Amino acid sequence: MLSPRIPVIYGAAAIGAPGTFCALTNTEQAQRVVDALFDPGVEPQPELRQKIISLNDADDGHGDSSGLVREPVSLYAIDTSNVHTENSCFSFQILAQMDLHGCVIDTKFYPLVPGDHARVKLREAFDRMLASLGDKRVRVLYLNAPDHATPFSETFAAMDELHKEGKFEMLGLSNYRTHEVGEIVTLCRANGWVVPAVYQGLYNAIDRMVESELLPCLRQFGIKFAAYGPLAGGYLVGDLLFEPEPSRVRLHLDLPPSAAIVDHLLPSVNDLRQSLRGSGRHFDSRNPFSAWYQSRYLNSRINNAVFRLCAVLKLYGLSLHEASLRWLQHHSALVPSDLGMIFGGRTPDQVKQTLTYCTYGPLPDVILEAFEECYTEIRGGLPGFWMHPAWDDRLRENSQ
Repeated sequence: MLSPRIPVIYGAAAIGAPGTFCALTNTEQAQRVVDALFDPGVEPQPELRQKIISLNDADDGHGDSSGLVREPVSLYAIDTSNVHTENSCFSFQILAQMDLHGCVIDTKFYPLVPGDHARVKLREAFDRMLASLGDKRVRVLYLNAPDHATPFSETFAAMDELHKEGKFEMLGLSNYRTHEVGEIVTLCRANGWVVPAVYQGLYNAIDRMVESELLPCLRQFGIKFAAYGPLAGGYLVGDLLFEPEPSRVRLHLDLPPSAAIVDHLLPSVNDLRQSLRGSGRHFDSRNPFSAWYQSRYLNSRINNAVFRLCAVLKLYGLSLHEASLRWLQHHSALVPSDLGMIFGGRTPDQVKQTLTYCTYGPLPDVILEAFEECYTEIRGGLPGFWMHPAWDDRLRENSQ
């Protein structure tokens, strides 16, 4: 089987303590999922990480691969954070006990309270994390959102100290605005500090807000991109559609009947939200991130546009899940030299399915046109790609 054109990274948000929203709450459960990343039926095992593969030499039957070039397959990694779970140390401890098959760790520090990115707090947080991870190697250390209560000069001087001590290999940013990226790169270069090498941002077939400003900025500075949310938190798996609601927008008037897409009646949006409670998914109201996911994706504008897209996909025998991953692999702004795309999964079957879809070829033009029509309809209502802590707005209000 072919390797993905864009490297893949496992997002370990499902690993965490019992009694939380995490599905993988012990070493045995988590090990089964990570082992699936290295299943020979999904990925050739011996030369898994560093080999050069010619994607021109074979056709997997799911599209023409003739436009692809020889590219190295990057190291697999496991992505985690101090806010993926309510007890991040527990998830780090699980990872420390696992066989990660040589995977490196990419992790993040999110400023839960003002001042979390101050020098002393960053060092304390990193020491706690290393103590939990044991001998696992940290490849990328991200700052997961800006801490505007701490000067950038203090934060990035502290990150430079940690880098010089060999605590991590690459400095990363996530959820910063474009102008902040430029400011930080300029600051670090002027002071001879480690410069950000990676930016992790939200990116998928229906949510492309990074394309207009952020990605050109990253390319200018030579910063790799890592895409999180390739399936929009599971929305693009395709099972979160609800019955379209009447709309005055002309493009919605020719919506196909539900039967053209699914073999059962679709729920109302309220019934769908209720059914998600207790599911353990990103959209589960018990999940601390559910409000963000629901407000971003579970709305009529997106639902109606994706509903129309799914009708086209069904005509060609494609699922939304498969088509969305193939779009990201072959038709997005990602390039093979980027860090990769970060995907989740709570079961071995889920991660195997995602990996398999990532090896399929490009999409037919008619499907690409359907994706473009869908995004054109959606893009005007999407929020920005950045994310600031909830306390940040209060801090700004008090300073005015």
